[in-house]
Amino acid sequence: MTGEWQDVRNVPRDGRVVILTDHDTFTGPMFWNPTGTNPFVQRSLGIWELLGGGLTWSEAKGFGPTHWKPYEEQTVALTEPKSLEVTEPD
Repeated sequence: MTGEWQDVRNVPRDGRVVILTDHDTFTGPMFWNPTGTNPFVQRSLGIWELLGGGLTWSEAKGFGPTHWKPYEEQTVALTEPKSLEVTEPD
């Protein structure tokens, strides 16, 4: 199962880092923060946060990731603080 994209409805929301994608605008390592928010896009609590900070991804209004797969450090390389090199989805 490792490496295969799975429907986001089954993604763990327990703080572990996973790779999220919508296969269009973004693919990267994120974790669910149940108390996090971004007032520019939502008022409720609970948001995806980029590993290393600097980006949130809201599921409000039907937006957000569509698929996920387990995080493997080889998938994403941090090149400098808050700078990310992200691989394309399979």
